[in-house]
Amino acid sequence: MNGKYRGGWLNSWWGHKDLVEGEKPTLTYGSDGNPYWVSDITSVNANDSSLVGLMYVNSRTGKATLYHAVGGTDRAVLQLVDNKVSFRKLHGADPVLYNVYGVMTSIVPLLGESHSSQGVAFVDVANMQIAVGDDIESTVRQYQRLIATSGQQVAPERERQTKELAGTVDRFSPEVRGSETVYYFHLLGFPHIISGSGDISPKLRLTQVGDKVKIKFIESGEDTVPLLGFDNESLVLQATRLQIETRERVAERQATVVADRNTKTAKGELGNMPEAELQELMKLKQKQKKP
Repeated sequence: MNGKYRGGWLNSWWGHKDLVEGEKPTLTYGSDGNPYWVSDITSVNANDSSLVGLMYVNSRTGKATLYHAVGGTDRAVLQLVDNKVSFRKLHGADPVLYNVYGVMTSIVPLLGESHSSQGVAFVDVANMQIAVGDDIESTVRQYQRLIATSGQQVAPERERQTKELAGTVDRFSPEVRGSETVYYFHLLGFPHIISGSGDISPKLRLTQVGDKVKIKFIESGEDTVPLLGFDNESLVLQATRLQIETRERVAERQATVVADRNTKTAKGELGNMPEAELQELMKLKQKQKKP
């Protein structure tokens, strides 16, 4: 049970354990073209700005759907953005949630003192990481690199849009942008350019035409796809036991995060199922128990 009296009447005014509330709703449009009022669900504790769910209410039909989610609320997102850009006398306004490369992303316009548009910020809501740019294109490039270098905190949504591929490099070129170098390369027979930062793998910096490589990338369908993982099989390096153990722990953490969030998603979908579908599901479960 959710709401004010979750945990009983006494808990509603004394303990406040596990009590949640909705924040100010914003109007957005879903992929089905319908308008929805979206409200962050968070703890009643004023010092807790963590997101526990999202309530979508169809403004035409009034149907409400609760989605389980983790991360930061709009309030926390705006605070993060303001901390990042306040030295430029900018501030964030009116964050809107989007699915960007399978990642729950809050897109925040950046405004100046005269409230004129000065850029945009992309915030990974689950991990509260931010990319800022003067325009959408530059911010998207930064966000791609951000996603690629945050492997330890990978979310399950990303897993569904990633793909692995082995091939031979037939084009390779670094591009220096300020203090950062972005590497672009092409694999023989693969109809996309792959881009990535050297932070993904030290082998990327040493790659050359003719090398055999394995890549993991975001399957976005764009002509240039962002790199998530990279290994140059033509460069055989020896790792220490500590490095191997660290990589194994990272892989275990990724699997744990994916399993935990998949469980929460499944519970949320069950909670949103119509009663008739739940009854059918229970019948199937009972049939499976029979010998």
